[in-house]
Parts: sequence; C-alpha cells; structure tokens
Amino acid sequence: MCSSDLNLDGANLKGASLHKSNLEGANLQGANLSHACLQGANLQGANLSHAILQDATYNDQTRLPFSLSPEQLKSMKKV
Repeated sequence: MCSSDLNLDGANLKGASLHKSNLEGANLQGANLSHACLQGANLQGANLSHAILQDATYNDQTRLPFSLSPEQLKSMKKV
C-alpha cells in the first residue's frame, strides 16, 4: 500500500513511535498524535487538519507538511 492510500482519519496514535515512518500523503485528519515520536518521519503532503499534535516530538530530519498550522507547530516539541 502506498502511504498516500493510508487512511488514519481520527486514529488514536497518542504516544505512538512513528520514528522514521513514511507517512507521505497519508490522511491523518483529526488523528490524535499527542506525545507521538515523529523524529525523522516523512509527513510531506499528509492531511493533518484538526490533528492533535500536543507534545509530539520532531527533529531536523522530520519532513512536515506545508499545510501544518502555526498553532499545531507551536504545540509540538523540537528535540
């Protein structure tokens, strides 16, 4: 399955380790990604509208979508 076919709409991924995951183009609309490890993950083109990203961690290798809102980015933690 191509990650752009991945539909995780509303999924509870709280605290999930998504380190180096390829989620490019995935539908994560409304997903709970709070406290998730997104270090090194590829989220380019992913739909993160209404996603909860409180205290999710990311680093310089994380590829975030351009559509990420400033509020969402502010709620995340760079490590």
